[in-house]
Amino acid sequence: MSLSSWQSPDNKILKTVVSEGVQKCKPTEGSKCKLRITNSTSLESLDHFSNLVIGDVDGDLGRQLEICVTNMFEKEKSNFVVTTDNYVVTLTLELLEMEFAGFLYEWDARKKYSYAEFQNQRGKNHFKNGNLKEAGFRFNKGLKIICSIPIDVQDPPETIDTVSIKEIDQLKATLYNNLAACFFQKEEWPMVISFCDRVFLYDENNVKASYRAAVSYIKDLNFEKADNYLKKVLEKEPTNKSALEHHKFVKIKLREAKEKSDNISKKMIRDILKND
Repeated sequence: MSLSSWQSPDNKILKTVVSEGVQKCKPTEGSKCKLRITNSTSLESLDHFSNLVIGDVDGDLGRQLEICVTNMFEKEKSNFVVTTDNYVVTLTLELLEMEFAGFLYEWDARKKYSYAEFQNQRGKNHFKNGNLKEAGFRFNKGLKIICSIPIDVQDPPETIDTVSIKEIDQLKATLYNNLAACFFQKEEWPMVISFCDRVFLYDENNVKASYRAAVSYIKDLNFEKADNYLKKVLEKEPTNKSALEHHKFVKIKLREAKEKSDNISKKMIRDILKND
């Protein structure tokens, strides 16, 4: 491939440079970009992408456009072929102006924390509207940002750039919990358990995560672990009706399992005595 063309690693974007731009920094997360979009074959209008902030765009096509723009220089004009899950779009992009937001590694902890919280709120809005794919994308992005804050594990400070470690850990727990909620809605129980386990690293008695883990273990027929997590929920919320109903069911299953085990043991003992 020539220097005037570029292809994304997943082969979903092909760029051909029409005119080169200013060979400096390319747009990064949070950078404000003014675009001119022409020659589009998209069935939908792309005018709303003319003023684009990297990291703020929703939808498959929007995120593909973000990738296009982050691989351009200011004043550059390029043709693109973009493949989404549903269709192929060709278009011409001109990066007219850019307000560079700096590289992620240059952001201080306060900026990263605020940006991760912003992504969390975006995700929660999508979740409320039933858009689990977009919600999960935002929660993942928030985690990527908040987890990039360097913390000395052996000797952690109380605060970093005016942000307390407690705040950072709580936001991590919230984002993992919100991802667990997305997979809970999709009934992908192993993923729910995995994300709840990560919540417990930062908030070991989290009620919502304990409940989701309990239900997931019930679906996985692991009634002992479900029992443990339901007990945690009921310690905090003794009148939680859903937890009480699940716990009643789990206790029945545990009792049945014990009776079965006892019967097997008794039969083994009778067989041994008979043979003697």
